[in-house]
Parts: sequence; C-alpha cells; structure tokens
Amino acid sequence: MVHMPSNDLDKLGCSPRPAFLWDVARRRVVWANAAAVRLFGALGPAELAERPFGPRDPGVRVLAETYEQLRQSAHADDGSRPRTKLKLRFPSVGRDKAFSAEATPHPLADGREGLLVMARDLAAERAASGDMFSEILHDMPQPLLAFTPTGAPVFANPAAVELLGEDAALACAFATPSQLRDFLDRARQTGLAVTTREVQTPLGKRILRLVARAGRDDGLVVVGIDDLTDRLRLERMEAEGRLSPEMPRLSLPERDRPQDARSGLVDIAPPGRLPA
Repeated sequence: MVHMPSNDLDKLGCSPRPAFLWDVARRRVVWANAAAVRLFGALGPAELAERPFGPRDPGVRVLAETYEQLRQSAHADDGSRPRTKLKLRFPSVGRDKAFSAEATPHPLADGREGLLVMARDLAAERAASGDMFSEILHDMPQPLLAFTPTGAPVFANPAAVELLGEDAALACAFATPSQLRDFLDRARQTGLAVTTREVQTPLGKRILRLVARAGRDDGLVVVGIDDLTDRLRLERMEAEGRLSPEMPRLSLPERDRPQDARSGLVDIAPPGRLPA
C-alpha cells in the first residue's frame, strides 16, 4: 500500500464520500479511504491496492481518457486544479454497478501525476433520494445523518455539514470504521444506540452525543447529534462559581446532565473504545 503525504488525502481519510488515488499507468488504486474500500467490496486498503484492474474495464478506459484531458487543461483562474465529472464501472474487480464520480489531477508518491477520484455510490443515493430524508430531515435544526446497513453514509442535512464540515465525516469520531459499524449495528439490534464523544470538527474540539435510531425495514440508521460543549462548559463554570451575576443560570435537562454533577464532568468514550 502506498501512503500519500497530502493534506487533501488527510482530509478525505475519514470522509463518508468514497475517495481513491488512481495510478493511471499501472491501473492500480494506490490510496483509498474507508468509504472507497467499502465501495469496491475490498477487505482493506492494502488488499484493494494489490488488486489488478483489467485493461479493458470501462472505468480504466474512462480514467485514462480523463487523465489525458485533464493533463492538457490549464489550471483555473483561481489556481485550482481542473475537475471533470464521470461515471465509472470496474467489472474485473467485481464493481459492475456504475457510480458517479469526479476526478482531479493529484501527484503520486514518486512524483508522477495521478488522479484523485471522489465518488458516490448511485445505489446509496437512490436509497435516500425522494424519501423522507430529503423532504423532512433536510431543514431540521439538529445535525442528522443516515447510514446503510454496510455503514455507508447516504444523507447529511445542512446542520450536520455545518458542524462536521463539507464531507460530514462522522467516522472521525471513531478509532476505526469497524467501530462506527458496531455502533450502527447496536442501533439496529436494540432500536437505539447512544454514545458521547470528543470530536475534532471545523469548529474545534466538540463534545457530541450521538443518538442512532433504526426503524426502517431497509436497515437504514439515522444518527442525530447533540453538541453538548457549551452547555457542559457553562455548567462546569456554574459548579465552580465562576459565572458572573449577569449570566443566566444554566439548568440542563436531566438527560443532558453529567454523571458527576459536582465536577460538571461528562463520561466521554475515548475514540479507541466504545462504551458497553
């Protein structure tokens, strides 16, 4: 597996949007995030990197043609790299169903130019399009996300994007993708799963309570996010007597109260361990 030292790839590492770096000459994936590994049905990033893609695969031909087109394109006026939208299919590695994607030039580890491909599974999009997610949950003020039974994200409302960033990468709250899937599986098995995590977001470190609910026959799980950061900070200040008289006294609902009311501390599961 080739690991690419790139800020772009670091940001995409835990993105719910499948992304992979393509070596055009060798017809290989040299880097992939967890969502892309699931997209190809691979055992892991290393196994995906070892897969040979057939030279006559439609996706291989499209990426080769796209690479030549982008290589001849000038950079945009703002200095950004050119992008192109396309559809890809790779029957030789078992990905016979087409998916939409966009590609942009990106350097490989040895200095050659490759393609950074960002994709979305069309089947997953269809699972969420036209139903209650786009019609009801879109305008909800609470951050909301939805996941398929395999852990693939299919929906994030604007509130979730504002909190977690453009890619709404909830996977960053967990040490491994398998822990996120375990959390979603608990919701499917019991109807509800709850965990509280400290998560690095574009707004800084936030203490987030994740509430996953499963109630649909197709196995989709909806995750609601409560940002407890400011409330817990104010309650800690109140417990320590550091609130000014002008500031309103804080009274949290019972479900939001920390386990230790005297210290104002909340029981936060570290990224490497899920609570029992």
